[in-house]
Amino acid sequence: MTEADGRRRLRVRLLGPFEVRLGGEPIVVSGPKQRILLAALALFAGRDVPVDTLARAVWGERTPSRAKASVQTHVMRLRQQVGDGAISTGRDGYRLAADPDDVDVTRFAALLRRAAAEGDPAVERALLGEALALWQGEPLQSVRSDVLLDEHVPQLVESHLVAVERRVDLDLDLGEVDGVAGELTELLVRHPLREPLWERLMRVLAASGRTAEALAVYADCRERFADELGVDPGERLRALHLELLNAVPPDDAGEAAEPPALVPRQLPHDTTRFTARGAELAELDRLLEQAQPDATAIVLIDGTAGVGKTSLAVHWAHRIAGRYPDGQFFLDMRGHSGDAPVPPEAALDTLLRAAGVRPDLIPSTVEGRSAMLRTRFAGTRTILMLDNVATAGQVRPLFGGPGQLVVITSRNQLRGLVARDGARRLSVREFSAAAAACLLAASAGDDRIADEPDAVTELVALCGHLPLAIALAAEYVSRFRDNTIAELVDELRDERSRLDVLRDPHDEGTDLRATFSLSYNALRPEAARLFRLLGLVPGPRFDLFTASALDGRPRTRAALDELVAAHLVNQPGRGRFQLHDLLRAYASGLAEDLDPTERRAAIERLAERYVLLAGRARSVLSRPPRLREVVDIDRELDGVPEFDGHGDALRWIERDRDNLVGTVGLAAAHGLDDLAWRLAWLLSGAWLILHNVQEWVSTARIGLACAERLGDGDAIFLSLNNLAMAHTEAADWGEVRACFERALANRRARGDREGEAQVLSNMGAEPFRHGDFEGAVRMYEQALAALPEGGGGLFRAYVLLNLCGSCAEAGRARAALSYGLRALPLFREASERSYEAICLSNLADACVALGDYDEAMVYSDRSLEYFRELGRGRQIGHALVVRGRILHAKGQSDAASEAWREARELLRPLDDRRLPELDALLGDQGSGVGT
Repeated sequence: MTEADGRRRLRVRLLGPFEVRLGGEPIVVSGPKQRILLAALALFAGRDVPVDTLARAVWGERTPSRAKASVQTHVMRLRQQVGDGAISTGRDGYRLAADPDDVDVTRFAALLRRAAAEGDPAVERALLGEALALWQGEPLQSVRSDVLLDEHVPQLVESHLVAVERRVDLDLDLGEVDGVAGELTELLVRHPLREPLWERLMRVLAASGRTAEALAVYADCRERFADELGVDPGERLRALHLELLNAVPPDDAGEAAEPPALVPRQLPHDTTRFTARGAELAELDRLLEQAQPDATAIVLIDGTAGVGKTSLAVHWAHRIAGRYPDGQFFLDMRGHSGDAPVPPEAALDTLLRAAGVRPDLIPSTVEGRSAMLRTRFAGTRTILMLDNVATAGQVRPLFGGPGQLVVITSRNQLRGLVARDGARRLSVREFSAAAAACLLAASAGDDRIADEPDAVTELVALCGHLPLAIALAAEYVSRFRDNTIAELVDELRDERSRLDVLRDPHDEGTDLRATFSLSYNALRPEAARLFRLLGLVPGPRFDLFTASALDGRPRTRAALDELVAAHLVNQPGRGRFQLHDLLRAYASGLAEDLDPTERRAAIERLAERYVLLAGRARSVLSRPPRLREVVDIDRELDGVPEFDGHGDALRWIERDRDNLVGTVGLAAAHGLDDLAWRLAWLLSGAWLILHNVQEWVSTARIGLACAERLGDGDAIFLSLNNLAMAHTEAADWGEVRACFERALANRRARGDREGEAQVLSNMGAEPFRHGDFEGAVRMYEQALAALPEGGGGLFRAYVLLNLCGSCAEAGRARAALSYGLRALPLFREASERSYEAICLSNLADACVALGDYDEAMVYSDRSLEYFRELGRGRQIGHALVVRGRILHAKGQSDAASEAWREARELLRPLDDRRLPELDALLGDQGSGVGT
C-alpha cells in the first residue's frame, strides 16, 4: 500500500488502542515520547504543529531548556520508524504528511461536518454511522501525555456522544432501532449521569414496544441521580416519563410501572480488558446483518485454543443483547474439557428449564425436547450462546427457529454447520503486535511496556501473539514488579520450558499445555501420531510433502486435514501449513517422547526425500560436474516432485529454507551423516544464487563434520570445497585458505587432477574479490593446466569462464574474448543456460573494451534475456552495468542512466561490490565514463 510518490502509506488510529500501520502492515512505535509526538502530529494531520505545542505534549509544563533540539531529536527517531517522508519540516514546526482520511480522529471530524451539512436524514445517518464505526475504545490509549489527554480526550468524547445521540434521533425518526438499546446501555455504564442518553434509551425502548422496560429505566435513572447527585432527573426526562405513563392503557398502568418479568440473562460477565478486536466485532455485525429473517441466525466463531473465542463471543453478545429482549441463554458444551461433552438431551433439558418449562412436562426423547424448545422460542428474539462445542451433531437439536441468534464457539471448524445449516463463520486469529502490546499494558502498565520496547516485541513473539499466553505473560510481569520484562523473555526463550512458565498451576483453564492436550486427546490415532511427528519439523511452515515424508504412511492428507479442522494446524494457503509457535513447542515436547527408532526413521525419510528434491533443484539451477556422484536424481521415490524450471526450484528452496537448514542439523544429530553432508552440499548452489551466506556457512560446517565422521575422502573433499566457497561469500579469507589447502592436499593425495583443478579454480575467487585480477588469471591458468588433456568436460567450461571474466577486469579484452568464445559452445552443449548467460555478459564486456559496441549489444541483449528468464537479480544488475556502458558509448546517455539506475536498485539490497562503481557512473554522467 503506497502513495503515488512511492512512499508507504501511513495510517494512525487514536480512537481506541494506539495503532500505526505503514504500507498496510502494523508497526510498533517504540518509546513513549515518540508515541506522544506521533499522536500530537496525528491530531493535527495535514497541518503544521509548532515546536512549542509538541514540547508541551511530550514534557508538559516542564519543557527542557533546549526544547527545539530535544523535539528535533525525537522527530528524527520517529522518522526512522515511520519513514522520512511521513513527517515534513515546516517553518515553525512539523507536519504529519498523511492524508487526513488515514488518521481516524481527522476522518471522524470530517464525517461529522459532512453529516451536519447534509439535508437527507438517511444520508446523514449513514455518515454518522461511518464516523462512529471508527471508535474502538477510549481515545489515546497508551499515549502517556497529560496535556493531550486533558486537552483533547474530553472534546473527542463529547463529540462522540453528541454524534451517537444525533444518530439515535435519526434512528427513531426512520424506525430503525434494532440493537440501539444495547448500544445506549453500554454507553450509560461509562456515562451514567448523561441525561440525553437516558432519554434516548427510554424512547428507543418505547419505540420497540417495550414501554414497561422504558419506565423501569426511568426508575433506575431517578434512583441513580438521587444517590449520586441528590436531585431528580431533568425536566425533559420527567416529561418523557409522564408521556409514557399516559400512553399505557389504564388497565395496564399498574403493571407497566412494575419491573419487567424475569427474563433469562445467562451471558457470562464481560471482561474488563477486552482489547483490539474491532475488525472482528465489525465482521460479526456484518454476518448478523446478512442472516435471513425467516431462519435461525447461526454464527460460528472458531480458532485455536487460547485465541480468545469465548471472550469475543461474550463481548459481542453483550453489545447486541438489546436486540434480543426475550432472553440470553448460555451453555458450556464441554467439547474440549476434562469432563465428558454435554449430550444434546442434557443440553435441551437445561434450556427448557431455563425457559420456564416445569421439569415434569419435559419430554424424554431428544426429538420431543427439541420440538418443545422450538415451540417455546417461537415468536421470540433470543440469543443462545453455545460455548466449547465439539461437533455439529452436539448442537443441531438445540436450534430454536426464526428470531433466534445462535452463537457457537469451537476449536473445530465444524464444516458441516456451514455447509448444511448455513452457519456463518468467523475464524479468530492471533493478535497483531500493537494489540498484544495493548493487552500487556492493560495489566503491566504503560510505563513498563514503554521502558522496554525491544523486550516487549520479543515477548509477544515468544507468546506467538496468542491472547491467553500474552495475558499470562502480563500477569507474570505485574506479579514480579522488581524484575524486568527482559528477564521473563530469557526464561521463555527455552522452548522446552516455555509452556511451564506460561501457566497458573491452580487453574487448568490457563494452563496452555493442558489446554492443548484437550484438543490433542480428541484426535484419532492417525492424526495424533502425525501431530507428534510434526513436532520434528524444524521450521514454522511445511507442506504435504514434508508431512508425508515424516508420516511414512498412506492417508497423510486425511490426518492433516483433521489437524486443520481441529485448529491444531493452520492452513494459510492451498498446500501450505503451519504450527502456531506455542503449539509447535507442545508438539516438540510430544516428539521428544517418541520411540527413538520411530523418531530416527521419520527424520531419515524426510532427509532422504530432501536430498533427492535438492538434487533435482541443483540440476535445474546449475549442474556441478560431481552432481550424480552425490545423488541419483533419476531415482523414483513416492511424493518427490519435479521442478518446472529455475524459478520453481528457487521458490521451493526459499519457501522451505528453514526446514532444509534444520533437516541438515537434525540428520547430523541422529547419526544420519551420509544424508546430512549430501544435503548440505546440494544446497550450496541455491545459497550462492540467493546470497544466503549465513545458511550456507552453517550447513557446510555441519556437512564437513559429518563427512569427517564417515571418513569418506570424496565426501570430505566436496564438503571442504563447499565450506570454502561459503566462507568466500562471507569474505572470511583465513577460513577460505585453510579449507582450500586441505581440499588441495586431499585431491593430490588421490591423484585426482580434475579435483585439483576445481580447487585451484575456486581459489581464484580471493584475488579476484580483492581486485587482483592478474593474480586471479594466474590461478585460473593453473587450474586449466591441471586438467587432463582433452578432459574436464563441463568443468573446463567453468575455468574458461573464470578466465574470461578475470581477463576482462584485468584489461586484457582480447584474451577475455578468446576464453569466452571457447567456453560458450560448451555451456550450450550442456544446456547450462545460467552459465551461458554469464559468459554472454562477459563477452559483452570484452567487446565494449575493444570498441565493438554492436557485437557487445548482441551479447548484452541475450545475456539479459536469459538472466531475466532465470530471475537472477544480482546477475541482471551486473549485466545492466555492461549494457549501460554500451549505451553510453553509443551516445544514448539517458538510456545508459536508466540501465544503471535499475542496476543500482537491484544491487543495493545485496550490498553488491559494484555499487560504488554505479554511484560513480551515475555521478559522472556525460563526463565520458565508459567510453
